[in-house]
Order: sequence, then structure tokens, then C-alpha cells
Amino acid sequence: MKTRRPSVLRVFIDLFVDLLLIGVGYALYHHFMIAPLAPFTLHPFLIQILGGDRHMVSLAFAGVFFISGLLGLARTILLILRGAKARPKELS
Repeated sequence: MKTRRPSVLRVFIDLFVDLLLIGVGYALYHHFMIAPLAPFTLHPFLIQILGGDRHMVSLAFAGVFFISGLLGLARTILLILRGAKARPKELS
């Protein structure tokens, strides 16, 4: 199976989205655990459904974005490394 080099635009878009997800996860963590950034909070009904502990729900809510961003970043880095080992495109 041939491995193709990823396009530069695709790599930049993937990196942008991954870093944006990590940033959103950190911003949510900062908002709910350190200091509020805006006048909104978790609804008590949501806290009750997800376990009753505000801190665990906040960590889970922020962690979803953060972990998905980290996994996407790892996938993008592996894509770049696999693409660097690929043969250059042949001119036809």
C-alpha cells in the first residue's frame, strides 16, 4: 500500500483544530475550577445527572475537549511522520 504525503493545508488545518480543542478544554477548566471567565455555570440538573459532584463534572466536561485535542494532535503528528517517510510524488 502506498503512503502519500499529506498536503500542507491539511496538516495546518488539523493542527489548528487540535490546538483549538486543547485551548477550549483549558479555558473550560480555568472557567469552572480557577476563576470564571463569563457569567455562566453548570446547570444543577446537569450536575445531578452526571454524578452530583460539581468538580468531577467540570473536569469531565473540560477533559472531553482536552483529551480529544491531544489524541487528534498525536494523530496529526503520526500523519506528518508517516508522510515524511513516503516516497515523493512522481511527475507524470
